[in-house]
Amino acid sequence: ARSGAVRDFPFCNDPAPCASGAPAGGPALLLWGDSHAAQLGHALDLAGRQAGIHILTRTEPGCAPGGSPLGVRRGDPRWMACAAFEHRVRAELAGLRGHRNLRTLLFAGGWDARQAGWERQLAADVDAARRLGLRVIIARDVPLHSRDVLRCTVRRGADSCAEPRAAIERRAAAVDRALDEIATQRPDVRLWSPLDRLCPHDRCPAAIDGRLLYRNRGHLTLDGSAYLAPALRPVIG
Repeated sequence: ARSGAVRDFPFCNDPAPCASGAPAGGPALLLWGDSHAAQLGHALDLAGRQAGIHILTRTEPGCAPGGSPLGVRRGDPRWMACAAFEHRVRAELAGLRGHRNLRTLLFAGGWDARQAGWERQLAADVDAARRLGLRVIIARDVPLHSRDVLRCTVRRGADSCAEPRAAIERRAAAVDRALDEIATQRPDVRLWSPLDRLCPHDRCPAAIDGRLLYRNRGHLTLDGSAYLAPALRPVIG
């Protein structure tokens, strides 16, 4: 499998450079989350250009919507950085709605069921967005593999590094149940999952069409992100 641009995706916590997709002026979508959201940026850029949607991005490492980094106590510098980031995003939503034609808010993150209370805060942020008249989409996470996919591929070859979809779904079950509950209680909220695209035929392969999809256990390569664009286009449009 080719390397697929194995690198970190840029984080966008400063509003100025964090725009992509179709040119500004048309309807806009805001992506809010952590590194698990940032990795969707390339897919959204491609899908947004095709669908005529301007993409705005607000991402910060380790700061999934709904909670502070796992294991970090209140008052810790990392907790404070996440809290400040989330406060800035919440504070600018109304302005983006009025001045940047923001229509849709896409939440994405590497949520962890061990993180107490994350689902309550996420639900509160979802409801705040709905009160502003925004359409809300929540993205389920990409597959979390049992091992580093890039290392496995280098050592054993991509064909030996696929995992059963059932195993991937078991790892995400607790978080997915919480997301299901949020969406079930709010019929206008849409849940989107990348699994059908990334896990065809009940397997979650390391590579598709010779392109490596992951750069570690649960983060996409640039090729992996681009591979999601066709699945995201009808959702954001």
